[in-house]
Amino acid sequence: SLSRRSGQAQSPLPQLLAEADHLVYRDGQLHRTASNAAELHADSLPEPEAADSVTALNAAFAGGGLLLKLGRGQHRARPLQVLVAGSAGQTMVHQRHRIELGDNAEATVIFQFAGQGGARLGTQVIDIVLAPGARLNLYRVQDEQAGATLLTRIDARLDRDSHLHAVAVDCGSGLVRHDFNVNLAGPGAETD
Repeated sequence: SLSRRSGQAQSPLPQLLAEADHLVYRDGQLHRTASNAAELHADSLPEPEAADSVTALNAAFAGGGLLLKLGRGQHRARPLQVLVAGSAGQTMVHQRHRIELGDNAEATVIFQFAGQGGARLGTQVIDIVLAPGARLNLYRVQDEQAGATLLTRIDARLDRDSHLHAVAVDCGSGLVRHDFNVNLAGPGAETD
């Protein structure tokens, strides 16, 4: 079914994963009805330390995004799907997200970027901090439309014996840039 917002028809959201919790954004705004993990949304996040053109553009326009903080030994039982969906007529979407896992904490996060029609510029900045022994499975799936430009920057700092397993899949879009920066900040830290 189509809904109306700002006088424009919106396409239905892409399929949500049945076995996951969901944080859903449409055109950069939290979609509370479709989100069963809305408590993980933050209206604003601190600017990342890294300074490059993508981060600067994102900082100038970024709205809220995911803020996932797990304390020592906490394990998120279900994966978290963060769906960022764009609509025809929306020309820019800029968001910042942060994942902080305490000592020996574990989580799985799936970022999915999907758009419906039209030219659009998006920046997504994801900051990750893993404390000693923390484990994060991170999946990034991009399926934007041909007229879209998506610039993603992921900055990860891994402390002693922490592990980041990351998978990135790009299916669509006109122009995609994905900067992935990992700081192995302690002995035994690893990423694959």
